[in-house]
Amino acid sequence: MFAPLMFAAAWASHVLGFRDPAISLLWLPTSLMLVGLLTRGHTVLLPGIAGIVACGYFSGAGFERIAWMVAATVVAPIVTAALLRRLRAPGRIRSHLIQTGQLLAALCLVQAPLAAAFGVQALAGPLTAALDPWVVYASYAAVEAMSALVFVRTGLACMPGDGSGFCPMAGIAGGVQSLKRHHLLLIGTVLLAAAGVAVAVSRASGALAAFLMFPLFACALIGSVSAGRRMSGLITLAGVAMIVTLRVRVEPFSLHIDYLTGLGQFVLLLTVGVALTLFLNALSEERQLQAQRLRRQAETNEVSDLPNLRALQAQLHACSANEGCTGLTLAEVAVMDALRWADLAGRTRLMAFERAFGELLQTEFAEEARLVAHIGTGRFVLMLPKSPDDADLQRRVRAVAEARPLTLPDRRLVASCSIGVVDVRRGTGQDPESLLAALSIAQQTASASAARFHRLELAGSAVAAYRDDLAWVETVRHAVLEGRIAIHAQPIVPACAGDTGLHYEVLARLVEPDGAIVPRGRFLPAVSQSRLLERFDRLVITSTLDHLHRHPPLLAATAVCAINVTGPTICDTDFPSWLDGALSERRIPASRIVIEITESESIARLDSALGNVRALQAAGVAVAVDDFGTGQATFDHIRRFAPQWLKIDGSFVRAFDTSPLDREIVLSIVRIGKALGARTVAEWVEDAPLAERMREIGVDYLQGYALGRPMPIEALAVPQPSAVDLRPPALAVHV
Repeated sequence: MFAPLMFAAAWASHVLGFRDPAISLLWLPTSLMLVGLLTRGHTVLLPGIAGIVACGYFSGAGFERIAWMVAATVVAPIVTAALLRRLRAPGRIRSHLIQTGQLLAALCLVQAPLAAAFGVQALAGPLTAALDPWVVYASYAAVEAMSALVFVRTGLACMPGDGSGFCPMAGIAGGVQSLKRHHLLLIGTVLLAAAGVAVAVSRASGALAAFLMFPLFACALIGSVSAGRRMSGLITLAGVAMIVTLRVRVEPFSLHIDYLTGLGQFVLLLTVGVALTLFLNALSEERQLQAQRLRRQAETNEVSDLPNLRALQAQLHACSANEGCTGLTLAEVAVMDALRWADLAGRTRLMAFERAFGELLQTEFAEEARLVAHIGTGRFVLMLPKSPDDADLQRRVRAVAEARPLTLPDRRLVASCSIGVVDVRRGTGQDPESLLAALSIAQQTASASAARFHRLELAGSAVAAYRDDLAWVETVRHAVLEGRIAIHAQPIVPACAGDTGLHYEVLARLVEPDGAIVPRGRFLPAVSQSRLLERFDRLVITSTLDHLHRHPPLLAATAVCAINVTGPTICDTDFPSWLDGALSERRIPASRIVIEITESESIARLDSALGNVRALQAAGVAVAVDDFGTGQATFDHIRRFAPQWLKIDGSFVRAFDTSPLDREIVLSIVRIGKALGARTVAEWVEDAPLAERMREIGVDYLQGYALGRPMPIEALAVPQPSAVDLRPPALAVHV
């Protein structure tokens, strides 16, 4: 089949080009050979050579002419195809602009010069006799390269499996609403040109008709590039038939050389123009492809190639705007171990796990899910048209997790997933951001529950409360970063006479922008959520030490200044050296500072905390265990830390007279303190009789509203009343 095609192409070149060297159409067989090499490989070489030789034989060409024809139509395409493969040949890259540019460059470098050399050899007309041969050579190279470009691009588009060019007319299929300004301009140009052709034909003006038919033929050729294989052939045949019909209508058909020369010039003019049009078309498509690529990148998770949070938001916006959307269900599946696995297995393995997990999740819910989005590390969201059964949803997610464990060299880790579900009904009036906030609430509740599942009934009050909490966390964060705290102190009174000096515990308060004081219990959880506990602790310590340094009388009267630190601070390996430097800089004796370890449940690294406690004690800083008897402040901590102070939790002290169990707990803590050689402090002592009973059982120090309320540290000027007088001072009014 390929040999007859080459014979026809070569014969057309002979008829339209060789008889008039000024119109060399050698690019027809060479371009066809190049298309065959790019799409069918070297199997087309022998049939192609046979077609060229047959054409030369029947046209009466000599051996030298046939050798030139074979060289120009076989050798040049082979070199061009090899060059295109080095440049990543058409069809292997997405950019049509780069593809077209590389194709034209290869044609200009190899194929067109050889074809032009054959054409220059045949030149004998008076027009070219006065020109420099190199000028003629360059002109032929440029013209034939552009001509071959059109033929090759059209041929590649007609081949099955090869990409086609972009057709500007394709947008019309979307209706009048899809028409844009350039579409209207193109349509108007075609209509005007068609009207001009009709007028020119009626007046027998062949030159004007040929000129005006240029945009018609260009649009037809562009359409053939983007059309299917059969449609491409029909459009091309229709264009050729239209040209020949017009030529016969204006001037009777003749085999005279002038007639054929005019037809060849007309075809060449159209070809060059369409080549330029294809370049502009490729540039337009490149911009569209780039925009699509950027839009896809913006809405796709780079790890799993699933839609990301932005794509989910767009879908929620579209659903809220669609009146036909009766409702939907959002289910967030969170891999709870994802962040820990990133440290254990490495980020690369975690990314591979997330990609496979997302694919399995998408496959499992392919039939009912409108969207499966990957919105963060280990976080996937299912957008379902109707509410699923709770048990069935958990079972299917569990099956996905078990089907894709994280495989390590020595073990296989199965993901533990929590699921938060939010049902959205039409008319709830919630915007997409509120829906995502509600989904976060459901997921956080699910993560904290034993079932690892929670279904949230969407309510505006819950979303508003959640947003208020987020706003409060941000307010507290700014306050800590700006250092807006106030240092208060609560007296610690010796239970027995003889212990002199001022004993007190430092209690930090947050200061709002309007000057309002915020108690510790309200702002400390927000500080923890902001991951600023270490910074907050150091800020409190620095402010306290600065105050003592600026007030020597208070420093001289101070026997014990107890300062609370949280779990992250006591685990910070730099904390002991930092505190030692802060004390040395302000010349404050380390023996007057007691570090209270509070919130022991947040001590994540017990070995680090133990090393820091020993370092502090070696430097002369005493250590106290706060709220002993509750939470994680266990006997094991006492045995390991060997603190100098034990603070009995106030909940036991307050119930000392009413609960036998609480009484035994307090007595046991006092005995442990005696055995350890640590001083004990009873918290929440709120009346004189309770203070007396604490003294009787051997408690060393008392702290509570009966002995002194928290006050600004500036109010601490002299020691509090001795333990002999346990009547509440005037300042200690209980509220």
